[in-house]
Amino acid sequence: MLLYAGDLPYFVIDAYTKRIVERLNISKEKDYNKLQELFHKNLEKDHKLFNEYHALFVEHAKRYCKKLPSCGECILKNKCSY
Repeated sequence: MLLYAGDLPYFVIDAYTKRIVERLNISKEKDYNKLQELFHKNLEKDHKLFNEYHALFVEHAKRYCKKLPSCGECILKNKCSY
C-alpha cells in the first residue's frame, strides 16, 4: 500500500519476491523486514524504481517461477537453485 497508493519508497515483499530471491540464492531470509532491508540497502530508494522492480518480480513469477516452475524457458535458469 505504501508503495502503490502512497508513492513511498517501500519495496514490496510478497510470495513472488520471496520465491525468486530464495531460488536465485540472493537470500534465504524469511523475515519480511529483513528482506525489505536487503532491497533498501542495495537499491536507490525511489518509489518508481521499486514499483518497476516489483512488477518485474511479479511478471517473472507468474510466467516462469511458479510454485511448480517452468524452468526450461526461464532466462534465469542458469542462476537458479531450483
